[in-house]
Parts: sequence; C-alpha cells; structure tokens
Amino acid sequence: MNSKNLIADLGGKDNIESISHCMTRIRIKVKNPQSVNRRQIASEKNVIKEQFVGHEYQIIVSNNVEKEFASLQKQMHSGGNDFTAIEWKTIPSQILVPILPLYTTAAIFQGVLVLIKLCNLVSADNYQFLLNLIRLPVFCLPIIIGYSTAKSIKLNPLAGIGFGIELMAVHHYFKAFPNYVGSFIPVILVCLASKIIFVFLDKKIRGIIGATYNFTLGFIITSVIGILFLAPIGLFLGKLFSDTIKLIMLKVPVIAALVSSILYLFLVVKGQHWWLTLLALNNLGALGYSWLFAFTSTAQFGQLGAVLGIATKRKEIKNKKVKDTVKNCLFCIIEPALYGYTTLKKSRYISSLVGLALSAIYLAIANAKMYAFPSSIFSLVNPEQPTWDSLITGLISILIAIFASFIAALVSEQNNSLPKIKVTAPIAGTYFDIAQSKDQTFASKVLGDGIAITPLSSTNADIYAPVNGKIIMIAPDQHAFGIKTTAGVELLVHVGIDTVKLKKAAVKLNLKVGQLVARGDKVGNVNINNIIQAGYNPETLLIALKNPEYYFDKNNLYLIKRKNETR
Repeated sequence: MNSKNLIADLGGKDNIESISHCMTRIRIKVKNPQSVNRRQIASEKNVIKEQFVGHEYQIIVSNNVEKEFASLQKQMHSGGNDFTAIEWKTIPSQILVPILPLYTTAAIFQGVLVLIKLCNLVSADNYQFLLNLIRLPVFCLPIIIGYSTAKSIKLNPLAGIGFGIELMAVHHYFKAFPNYVGSFIPVILVCLASKIIFVFLDKKIRGIIGATYNFTLGFIITSVIGILFLAPIGLFLGKLFSDTIKLIMLKVPVIAALVSSILYLFLVVKGQHWWLTLLALNNLGALGYSWLFAFTSTAQFGQLGAVLGIATKRKEIKNKKVKDTVKNCLFCIIEPALYGYTTLKKSRYISSLVGLALSAIYLAIANAKMYAFPSSIFSLVNPEQPTWDSLITGLISILIAIFASFIAALVSEQNNSLPKIKVTAPIAGTYFDIAQSKDQTFASKVLGDGIAITPLSSTNADIYAPVNGKIIMIAPDQHAFGIKTTAGVELLVHVGIDTVKLKKAAVKLNLKVGQLVARGDKVGNVNINNIIQAGYNPETLLIALKNPEYYFDKNNLYLIKRKNETR
C-alpha cells in the first residue's frame, strides 16, 4: 500500500484519531467512517480484507503488517501530530505481538529438545539444564511483559524492565512477599499505574528539574505502590482467573472445549482473540500448562481442511491462491483462509469450525494440555515427563481438525458450475455479437447484451421461443415480443430493423401475453421477402435485458448466473 494514498483514502489526517496494529491487521480509529474510501482500500494488492468493528477500522494485511504500519506511521508523523494514542482495546495485542518471536523460538527449541529426549539422545542432567535454559523467557515473564507493556502505553521501556526485575527480586530478598516469577498481570498493573504517575509529574514538575528527576521520583513512587498493593492484587486476580478456568476444565471439560473453540474463532474474526491469549498465558504462568491453548491449537488446521474442501469441490485445488493460503495455515497464519474463504459464507465458516470444535473435544477427553506458548504439536508434551503418547494425541487432533472441516466443506460447498439457462436462436441463420448490428441503438447495448442473426432464408422463416418462460409483452404490430424465464431474466426478440413501419405486413405471432412456452417452440412466422422488398433489414435481434444476476454467454448461447462472492 502507498501510505500517502492510504491516508487520503482514510479521509485525511484530520479524520484519523489514532493508529495501532497487531499481528495481522492495522487498526485505525476514525472520526467519520463515511469519509473512508473502503472500495479503494479493499482493491489494494496486499489487502486481504477491510472491515469496521465498532468504531475501529481494520485493514487485514497478514504478515506484512509491521512494514505497512511503519510506513503509515512515518507518513502520519510527518505533520508532527501523535496519532499513536493509546488504544486500550488493543493493549493485549500490542503487548504480545512484539514478544511473540521470542516465545515462538523458545517453543521450537523446547519441541526439538523434547524430541531428542524421547529418542534418548541426551542425558537426564543435560536435558534438565537445556530445558531450564530454554524456559528462561517464561521464568522472566515479568521483565519481558514489563518492557512490552511500557512500549505499548508509551512509557519509558526501561521503567517496565525495572518494574519486572523488582517483582522478580523482591521475593528472593524478602520471603514475606509473593513470588512473581512466571506472572504478568502484576507488572501490567504496575506499568499502567506508573503511566498515570509519570504523566502527573510531567505536568507538575517542568523544565530541567522535571527532565532530571521525574523518572526517578515516578519510579520510586510506583515501586512502593506496586510492591505493596498493585502487584499482590494482580497476583490474586491471576490466580483467581487460573483457578476458575481450572475448575471449569475439571468439571465440564467437553463443554469448556466446545465453548473455547467457538469463542476463539469468533474473536479472531473480530481481532480480539488476544484477550483469550492473555488468559491462556496466565494459566501457563500460574499452573505451568494451559487448557485454553490446547483447545484452540488446531484452529489453523480447521481452516486448512475447510479451504481444501472448498477448493476440491470447486475444482481449484491447483489454484495459486489456494496453495498460498494452505502454506499460511501451516505457519499458523489463518487470516488469508478466514477472509479469503471461510468468512465469505456462513456454511464455510461453520465447516471450518466443525474441525476445530471436534478436535478440541477430543483433546478435552484426552486431558491434553499445552506446556509452551505459542501452541504446536510439541507443546502438548509435558517437558518434565515427555511421552510419545502426547505427540500421538497432538497428531490425531490435527488430523481430526483437517478431515472434519474438509468433509464438512466438501458436503456444504456448491459446485463451481454456476446456474445457467440454455438459449436457442429465435430464427435460423448466422448469429454474431449485437455490437455489430446495423441498428445503432441495439448495437450500443443500451437495453442489454445479445446477438444479431442474419436469416438463412430470403423468403419465409419460422420464429422460435428462445427459452422456457412466460410471454410478458407483444408489440402491437407483432415485430417484437418479450419473454421472462423462471429465473426472472427477461429477453426481447426483435424481428428486423425498423419493421415496426410495416404494420403487420411481415411478422405474424401465434402468442398471447401470459402464455407459457418452451425453448424451441414455434411461435410465429416472418415473411423475409416482404421486409427486403420494403427496403428494410431482416436482421433479427435477441437481447437479454440488463440483469444484475445474469450475463449472456454469446459464444455458447447461455444465460449464466454471475458469481456473487469473492473467492
């Protein structure tokens, strides 16, 4: 996207209140939604989809989002305004997206290490040492989340890091304080409080004194309030969330799995799934595992199965778009599948959900849990007690997601062949595009597309019904008649050019308005010799009157229903 043009399409800088982004979409808060040129933005090459969610305008651009956002942000700041105001609704994504590569790397390394352990290629001591090393990002969660939270709310990142270190160290030196290792809600609360304190101090203490001492003073005040009050509250809330989820999972695991999978996919479409991710991450930090991550871990495979089912039914399995979408799904990027296929029709969305839901139910019955973030088949293996059974459970869940969604999509998807109506030429002769007609009005296609026919006979010729339908109009002099198909398409048969002036001397129709006819029925006769002798052209025209749902295939003589969706 050209960021300068995009700003214009968004209604200009004056129409933009703030911009932010998550993993796959740019989020813009606009003042007047009517000023947004949605059609132009949607036509951009790398835009998968655009949509309004409440008052927030979202542009889904998949894995190019950071580059596009940086370009847009640079253009927005060229005027000196701060358009990256804090968007509290997107805070979870702003916190998690920057740190996702780190935890993805740790999860991959943990998966490889678990596989090595299962193959007995590493000693127990070395395995435990490497595992502890790989799990440092989880151990240091307060520091990492502190840094990311500070950046997302425009706080000095060093403050966020400092608060994280404080929370990790306080229990080590003062056993009376809680242990915050692996937690993140406490440090988020502390960072949010510090933002308020720093803003207050910057307003009250200005100049060189404020520039020198505000950070120190704000850090000390926040540290005291945070350690004594906010952090314990955050830890309590985190434990409350994790214990509640644990209770639900233990009491009604199947229902919990079903609800989690349905809710997750719905939130992904709305761009709000990061809230659920925070809850799952809280479980991972508090309990060492997460059911929520497990139940939503096969979302990309449900999408994959649905896309393959749709493509198979529509005979597009070799289509480049299908191949690119499948590749994205395999790398856990499901937006191209969602917005390019499964959200276009309700039946497709349900098909993709079938695989995810059934897979989640299976994982609930198998009592599967995720032990790393983000989710993968190796994350299902408890690194403290790795077994092949967990890997097999993960593999089965993936196969369930793919095949269940594939079959559901295959059954519900319509064939690629679009509804069409066969048309017969109303008179024997040679037909050609109506644009070449001698009648300039009809040639301009002002009434609709069609064909012109030069009659074979130079004396007499029979006239036939071009389609199955009902006669809706007959010209008083019978030189023309209209017919309407059961699908609602209207056609006009016009015998000769300017033959209206012959006053029934050339054409005789055996029809009446309201009469039902079948394609190929003889409905009249024309004396072509009379037309020629009177100095007129016997060229006969068949016009499909303009219809938004059908177009005229003139090469094969079919009325074909237009595609009503973007594939």
